[in-house]
Parts: sequence; structure tokens; C-alpha cells
Amino acid sequence: MCQCGDQNQAPEIECDGGHRRALRYRVLQAWTLVGAGAYDAAATRKSMQSVMPTGVTWIKAYAESFDPDNNQVATSDGTWAYDTLVVCPGLKLNFDDVEGLSAALGKNQVCTNYTYEMAQYTWQCLQGFESGAALFTEPPMPIKCAGAPQKIAYLAADHLRQKRALADCHLEYACAKPVIFGVAYFKSP
Repeated sequence: MCQCGDQNQAPEIECDGGHRRALRYRVLQAWTLVGAGAYDAAATRKSMQSVMPTGVTWIKAYAESFDPDNNQVATSDGTWAYDTLVVCPGLKLNFDDVEGLSAALGKNQVCTNYTYEMAQYTWQCLQGFESGAALFTEPPMPIKCAGAPQKIAYLAADHLRQKRALADCHLEYACAKPVIFGVAYFKSP
């Protein structure tokens, strides 16, 4: 269900009958860089129209059913024929699945780089971090951009090294997968 009153999503999402429709393109891959202070958050948001390639028809509707035998997809605005169909349903973030996480995010140095606002909060926390322990976690698959948890850990360590605080910090990486790299070449020493 779409939560149309969700203030965090309001500028990005519109709702139609419980379905979500993106109004803005969000460059999620850059949010880890935002969290590390290496990229401007505002540059990660663009209008959907501005990222549509020339010759592409933007169908502002949600899919209701697929008919691959006849190369058709039924949407909330009608039926469309296609030669090639690329379906990108994405993943839904569910911070409520971890007890206490939703309530903790955005305070007491509890961060995530998986939302626009929280990526900026990560950078605020990292700027103020001078000593102590920092825990970076990676949940089990499937997750959006599985490299993001590692990337922020490496970027945070580099930031702390540059401000000569790394020796006073203990960084720990907790991975819920059996390996931190899913590509066979990198799994073994």
C-alpha cells in the first residue's frame, strides 16, 4: 500500500489508488557518496522527464497484468503492445522489519544511506565522529546495491584517516551473508 502522507516520500512519489508512481528520478547509487561527504545530495534528484531518453514513451501508470504470449501489458491507463519489455519492480525498503530500527533512524548516530534524508544524516554523524566504535552492517540478500554498506565503511575509514582520527576509532563490519563479495574471484584469498 502506498502511504501518501509519508513526508519523506512526498516530493518524490505520487499515489494513485494505493500504487506508487515516481515523479523524480533518484540516483540511489550516489547516496553512499553523499553519506561520506563526497557528493552533493541535491545532484541525486532529477525530474523523471529529464532522464527519459529521446524516443521513449513514459507510461505514467502501474502494471496490472502481463500477457507475454501477445506481447502486451495491461496498465491502469490501458493496454500497451511491446516488442521488448523491461520490467523494473525494484525492492521495497522495510526498516520496520528490524525491531526498533525505524524509531532509531535519524537520531543517536543511527544512519542508513538507503534514503535521501538519511544519507545526509550519515555525513553529519561522520563529520562529528572523532573517537569510539562505529558499526557498519550489511543485511542478507536481497538488498538494494549490496556494495553500499562496504562502500560507506571504506569511505568513512578514509575520512577518519584524513582528519587524523582513525587511530582513535574502532570500525567494525558485520555482514549477514556468508561472504562479503558475491563474485567468485574475490571470495577466496
